[in-house]
Formats: sequence, C-alpha cells, structure tokens
Amino acid sequence: KMDRANVSRHLNNLSKAGKIIKLNGRPVLYTTIIKKNEENQIIAKDIESDNSTFKLEKSKDSLEKLVGAEMSLKMPIQQAKAAI
Repeated sequence: KMDRANVSRHLNNLSKAGKIIKLNGRPVLYTTIIKKNEENQIIAKDIESDNSTFKLEKSKDSLEKLVGAEMSLKMPIQQAKAAI
C-alpha cells in the first residue's frame, strides 16, 4: 500500500515534467496526454473518457508578475534570475 503523500508527490512530478495534466479543483484530477498539435494545444483523455483540448500557456514566475517587470525592472529582474 502506497502513502497518499508519496503518490501525490509522484503525480506532481509527472505533471511538472509534462507527462500528465493536473486539473486543479477538489478533488484534484489528473489526465493523460494523447497528442500535441502545432498550435501548442494538447488533446487529453479525461477521467470520463471524453476527449478534451487544453491550451498550454507559459506560466509566469513571481518576478515576471511584478509591476514594471517589462519596463523599469526588466534588467534588475534578469540580473536577479542570473544570480539564482
């Protein structure tokens, strides 16, 4: 029998690696990827066996969400990322 925390950790790692899709909510659901198309969309098979299409978007890190991240803070943010 596997511990729930271990299963959750493995599923989150697979989601971060892009092997499965995590659908946030209660309860959290996961689905497999069937294929990707040229418009950066994926065709996924969900729990009920219906095909669904999801658009993948590049997630922004917390530094990119700062006010001024594209203008006056652009260079300091790049320097901070390089230092990390």
